[in-house]
Amino acid sequence: MLPRRRAGRAWSTRERRYLTRAELARLLDEVPPKWGPLFELLAATGLRISEAVGLRWSDLVLDGATPHLRVRRAIVKGAIVAPKSRHGARLIPLSSALAAMLRAHRPRAAAEDAYVFPGRDGAASDQGSLRRRGLVPAAERAGLNGVGFRTLRHTCASLLMESGLSPLRLQRWMGHHSPVFTLETYGHLIDGDLGPALDPRQELRPTQR
Repeated sequence: MLPRRRAGRAWSTRERRYLTRAELARLLDEVPPKWGPLFELLAATGLRISEAVGLRWSDLVLDGATPHLRVRRAIVKGAIVAPKSRHGARLIPLSSALAAMLRAHRPRAAAEDAYVFPGRDGAASDQGSLRRRGLVPAAERAGLNGVGFRTLRHTCASLLMESGLSPLRLQRWMGHHSPVFTLETYGHLIDGDLGPALDPRQELRPTQR
C-alpha cells in the first residue's frame, strides 16, 4: 500500500514522496507533449534523471518480443560518467506501449549514438531546465506539491513492490549497490502480514499410508 499523507500536512524533506496511481496519471497528463516520452519513461522505469538524459538510441531495443533498455552512463553536472557501481549498469524491461511511444519519438535520421532526449544542438538535455520548464509546471497544474524527479523514481519502486516484485529484484531494477539499501529505502512498503503459521514437524512427517 502506498504511504498516505495526513490532510493539511506538508511533506518534509526527509520523507520519500510517492504518488498514487491517480496522482501519477494526473501529472503525466499535464506534461507538455514534447516531453511526454521522457516523463512516461521515468515513471515506468524508475531511472534517475541523470541516467535518462544520458540514454542513446543504441541503448534501446524497441522491437521484438522483449523491448528493453540498458543503463550504461549518466550525465552529472554536464559530464558523462559511468554508473556508480556494477549494479548501476543494468537492463530494464519496457512495456510494448512505451516501446511504441519511443519508436514514434525517434527522428528518422537519428544516429544510433544520438541522445534519446536531446537538448540544444543535440547535446544531453539540461536537467535543471527540464525540472523548471517541464516537471514543476506540470505538477502545479495537476495540483501536486513536493514533486521532484526522485518522486517519479520512488513512485515506480512503490508500484513495483505493490505488484509483487521481490526486494532483490527491485535492487537490480533500481540499480542500488546493495539489497540492504533497497530494504532501508523501501522496506516500509512491504505488507506487514507474515502469512500463516508454520508447523515444521508437520511439513517433515512422512505421509501416512
